[in-house]
Amino acid sequence: MILILNMSDYSTVDAHTCFLSATALQEQSACEKAVQEAGGAAALLGAYVPQCDDVGKYKPLQFHASIGHSWCVTREGTEIPGTRTTAGKLPPDCQPFSGRNKFTVVPHTDTFMLLRNLIISS
Repeated sequence: MILILNMSDYSTVDAHTCFLSATALQEQSACEKAVQEAGGAAALLGAYVPQCDDVGKYKPLQFHASIGHSWCVTREGTEIPGTRTTAGKLPPDCQPFSGRNKFTVVPHTDTFMLLRNLIISS
């Protein structure tokens, strides 16, 4: 993203102001948009509000607190079939679906294979 400020509009501009301006101009992720559409922190009692991670992607484990359901989703928010649990049951283990920790450390002689596996799993 390129941010162009017309400096004649500001008598003093510091780095913090520029950062805040750039942050405000960034597009919302699909998860952040879904949170906003659900009402965010001011959502109606009982409404499902998606949980996003710190970069705006869906957290692997989603839950609907008012009905006690939990389920796994992809980073784009698509529910993974067969992972939904109901009230009173333990939430599913979403680690295998989270897109994290998909590779293991290998000796440096296998660097090509490690890179290949990272590209394939992305």
